[in-house]
Amino acid sequence: MPDTTEEIFEDSLLSLFQHRPIAFSTRGPDDPYVYVPSGIRLLRRASVDVDDTTLPSPHHLPAHPSSPIKIYLPTAPPELHTTLQLTHLWLSSVFMADLISHGIINVTDDDDDDERICELGAGAGLPGIVCAVRGAREVVSTDYAVPEQGPRERDEQDRGGTVLDVLRSNFLRAVPDAQAREGKSWAVLGHTWGDEPSVSRILSSLSASHTNSHSPRRQTFSLLLLADLLWSTASHGALIHSLTKLLDPETGRACVVAGLHQGRGPVERFLRSWRDGAGGWVRYEMEVQWGHEQGWEVLEDFRSGRGHGRKGEGEEAWKRLYDEDRQGGDEHGTVVYFTIGLGNPR
Repeated sequence: MPDTTEEIFEDSLLSLFQHRPIAFSTRGPDDPYVYVPSGIRLLRRASVDVDDTTLPSPHHLPAHPSSPIKIYLPTAPPELHTTLQLTHLWLSSVFMADLISHGIINVTDDDDDDERICELGAGAGLPGIVCAVRGAREVVSTDYAVPEQGPRERDEQDRGGTVLDVLRSNFLRAVPDAQAREGKSWAVLGHTWGDEPSVSRILSSLSASHTNSHSPRRQTFSLLLLADLLWSTASHGALIHSLTKLLDPETGRACVVAGLHQGRGPVERFLRSWRDGAGGWVRYEMEVQWGHEQGWEVLEDFRSGRGHGRKGEGEEAWKRLYDEDRQGGDEHGTVVYFTIGLGNPR
């Protein structure tokens, strides 16, 4: 039920004109975005059919009954406003948070193997915060470390403090026992993609609390979270450099959610660079569309067509989306979800 002028307006656009948002915003930096996990349902027949009832299905999952999470959106300095894109909560972040809330992305211990999670380009930090709230053992959320500002520059911002200050305050507000757990099970760090010193700081973060009784402690991460980070092709090289340094080379995976409001080109260029440059694997997972009252509508579930090649599981189904009808359509409100890695597909 919409309760603000902005939400009523967005509902009207979707109902009357099928206009779908690509991001959500608030009335100002002092007003929080209230996150409640959305439902996920099947909109139409997936392009790949298989009689395998053992596959996990996201179809017809109702809205998750977890408690609302309030987060504030950071404000970038004027010179970095278009570069950092921080004044909105992008659909990709919301869908990734929903995947975590519904357990489609598992962030808790599995077979006594501790998940070590790092979120890149976190912004307001919603996916990382949901991981911590759901009991993830270790979560490190990172974003660009905006240089410290002078008093005048701080006063010109609607909210005081840097991007990382707002991100950290969102963790402190949302995570139970957050102050006691900071530096032990969660941390907020600055990171410029491709920068070796900041990569080293991330790898060594929370190391004192990380133990594994079955194998030596590893510093790399078993799970990376990337939400809406692919829109600038020029940054793909630096991003991939960080991924290869942070990700466990044998068993690690990165969950990637990307919006298609700028077309499929940036996503395809990233995947080409990942395969050709890093020698990594790709697994196609889902393509969904925001339907507001119904939550997410699953357009394609590539998980039903998994193969076994390093070239990518579900790739043929993915390619079939490139017909003339789909290429010419409006894909606002549509996001794709896939996983990538370096070693054996997980």
